[in-house]
Amino acid sequence: MIVIHFIIGAILRNSGAKRVYFIAAVISIVLYAAGVGTGYYLQGDISGLVEGQIGEVRKDISTVEQELPLLSMRGEGSCSVLSTLSSDVNAKIDSILGKIVDLEQRGASKEVYDSLLGDYTSLAVRGWILSKDIQQSCIDNSVPVLYFYSVPCDDCIDQGRIIDVLKEKYGEKLQVFAINHQIDQSSVRILAKSFGIDRTPAILIESRTFQGLVSEDALDKMVCTKLKSC
Repeated sequence: MIVIHFIIGAILRNSGAKRVYFIAAVISIVLYAAGVGTGYYLQGDISGLVEGQIGEVRKDISTVEQELPLLSMRGEGSCSVLSTLSSDVNAKIDSILGKIVDLEQRGASKEVYDSLLGDYTSLAVRGWILSKDIQQSCIDNSVPVLYFYSVPCDDCIDQGRIIDVLKEKYGEKLQVFAINHQIDQSSVRILAKSFGIDRTPAILIESRTFQGLVSEDALDKMVCTKLKSC
């Protein structure tokens, strides 16, 4: 506020033919500075929120991983609990990715973006493994999907839109974990090598790998067949 008062005082003291231009220039500078400051504040706020969510989901996954053997021993009675936990984890992981994308669009630094994306990727891999384990233990009525994308990749953009449409259709029954194929993490490299993924987009459903753009009709048929809802 002191700086703004100083600028306003300078405007009031200024006189002459150039006064209007001087005022316009000062206002532009103030607005630009305010905009930049607000942008940095929002980026920091979102970044902190994402870091908090990552820590929360990391704890959730660790808890379910530890309790999964015990809950599985209780039979079908625990399956509804496990299914709910798996859906919650997937929704939170999806939300984290959305916020990271938002940060990138706001011009977040590469260091911040890469760090958050790396943490997200680790969670996505663990979330996918957990979802598969729960499905196998409970014969859960859901479809865990691992989706590999890269940047830039036009087909990946189209594939993402198709996946979004099907997620709207099937809700929590379709659990998609998106991973950037270019991330330098051992887990990503191991998964890609294990399932023969060498190009994007690529979709992994159970143990079947589909590389290249999969049409909406074809992917829809695969999901509904797994869910036995066709």
